[in-house]
Amino acid sequence: MALLSERELVEIRVRAEGTDAVSHFRAEIAKCEKLGDEKGRLANLERLRFAEEYIAQQVALKRRLATTLPDDGDLFGGIANASIQSDEFDFGGGVVARKTYAHVMAPFLAAFERARPGSYHPGPLKAVGGGIAFDVELEIVVPRSSQPTGFDRLNTIWWLAALLRMLHPSGLRVPVVANMSFAAVVGADSEPKFWPVEMTGRGLQLQPSAELPVEVLEWVAKHYVGGERLMRDSAFSLAFQALDASLFVSHLGSSKLLLWAALEALFRPGRHRTTHRLSAAIATYLVANRSDRDREYDRVKRLYEARGQVTHAAEVPDVADVAAAFRLAQACFTKVLELGQTPDIDALTASWKTR
Repeated sequence: MALLSERELVEIRVRAEGTDAVSHFRAEIAKCEKLGDEKGRLANLERLRFAEEYIAQQVALKRRLATTLPDDGDLFGGIANASIQSDEFDFGGGVVARKTYAHVMAPFLAAFERARPGSYHPGPLKAVGGGIAFDVELEIVVPRSSQPTGFDRLNTIWWLAALLRMLHPSGLRVPVVANMSFAAVVGADSEPKFWPVEMTGRGLQLQPSAELPVEVLEWVAKHYVGGERLMRDSAFSLAFQALDASLFVSHLGSSKLLLWAALEALFRPGRHRTTHRLSAAIATYLVANRSDRDREYDRVKRLYEARGQVTHAAEVPDVADVAAAFRLAQACFTKVLELGQTPDIDALTASWKTR
């Protein structure tokens, strides 16, 4: 398996650190200029360009979604790779999950002449093999009148989906958002609108069953409103989004790096003795029994050190290590959401020292 490219490594860093990554690369450029290190300066200039391009792409994507989604009707998030036992589950706040079915297909259609500015590609158009398709078996309904959190309706759908897949990583996706119930599309007089959202494949899939357990649904219903308040903290928001992104990438190495980037962003161990401080903080945060913390510390330290193979070797990461890193992140973020506050690295470090 090939090493991750420099662009991929930069994008992973930006996902976890946001604009702090840009500041870091600029500082590195200044440092290299002061030392007369032209090679280092050029390398960091390239990393800065990759970071700024990635941020610009994400901003453009959000703007495009914001301008195309309707604000005058209900929204229906189509969920793939997930199902529920009952016909409907009420999350509260007017938001429900409901059984449905639609096979959503996006076949490829090719044009062979450039479009003129402001116009369409001229024909002839040719249908070609390939494409993507999803089985939507669940829809999350957010009525126009509902705003249970500070999120807009589109991000409310994302937030619920992200919490569900954090607890039950079955490959759950929201490939499309619709302006009407999927069951109503067949008999609709007006043309339905589908907006593509999460159109990638399954990515990291650790749960073979697509059926969402009732306890998972109930946990999300209990914590999704309070959890949104934590997302107003930019550091926690970046950390959670890095965790969520780890479930989308097809490269196990990218998943591993994103998971540890998420934990670093959550605990903020700093750049001095990072391995020790992060391992001690996680062990202290998760293990109440002091006699068991050393064992957990050793386990976390081994997993953290193993992530280095992703950037320094072309070996396929151990699937068990990636799964263990995800379960570790899952436990940490679940506890944060239940407590309603982020970890205090200084308090955890002090507690570790007095164990």
